[in-house]
Amino acid sequence: MDSRRLVAALTVVVWVTCIACSAQQASTTQALTPEQVEDMKIEKAGSLAGIGAKLDKTNDGLVIATVFSGSPAEKAGLKIGQVITAINGVPVSPMALRDAVKLIRGPKGSKVELTLPEPSSGKTRSVTIVRDIVEVVVSYDTGRVLDVNSDFSVGNLPPSVVKTVPQCGDTNVDPTLSQIAVTFSKDMADQSWSFCNIPDRRDAFPNLTGVKGDGKYQTDKRTCVINVALEPDKTYAIWINMGQYQGFRDSAGHPAVPYLLVFKTGQNK
Repeated sequence: MDSRRLVAALTVVVWVTCIACSAQQASTTQALTPEQVEDMKIEKAGSLAGIGAKLDKTNDGLVIATVFSGSPAEKAGLKIGQVITAINGVPVSPMALRDAVKLIRGPKGSKVELTLPEPSSGKTRSVTIVRDIVEVVVSYDTGRVLDVNSDFSVGNLPPSVVKTVPQCGDTNVDPTLSQIAVTFSKDMADQSWSFCNIPDRRDAFPNLTGVKGDGKYQTDKRTCVINVALEPDKTYAIWINMGQYQGFRDSAGHPAVPYLLVFKTGQNK
């Protein structure tokens, strides 16, 4: 792979309780529906088993929004802006985006037939594409490729977690601990964070005290704390940013690299 590119590992979730706050949006607790989960898979998967194109839905069909370099779609001559009106002979206009994408995807090496209109002639043409695994190369913040000679720098790369209290992996955390603290590698945007539970394990997310844990940054501008009430002899798991929840951002707006904080409390003393 070109050494000037970064591959963003993006997490797909099933059900999420997320304590998210931003300067534009108050702190909320949210759950994703199965439909939203599928849309996240469609839009943000780091690896696509299909034709290698990002699609948008319109009343006319599927509009090709992006064609990934080296993909089956590119090799078949598909272009941005073209419209797909049928998949294997099935009209897509009445379908939801996720349903249409399901038809396009399939086992590696299998074929899918797409129907596209030809505006110049008023006719349609069919294109048969062999499905393949397509690696999507994006950056964490904007989906663009980063060039080592121009924007590959500490300032333009995403912030990452450098310290947590309690420490990740600790199996004897004091159950009376009343705050969880996360420190990042860069100055962070104030009033912006996302603490999320792991899929299907909301019980592993700590109880928050005050108003949504009363999250805030300390004076160093890099350490965010939330107020919690822990139970003894219990394992906790907290995602710091995940999926569509990207509240942790540096002062320039770059989302932090997702981080899973896991720890276990000890017995009451």
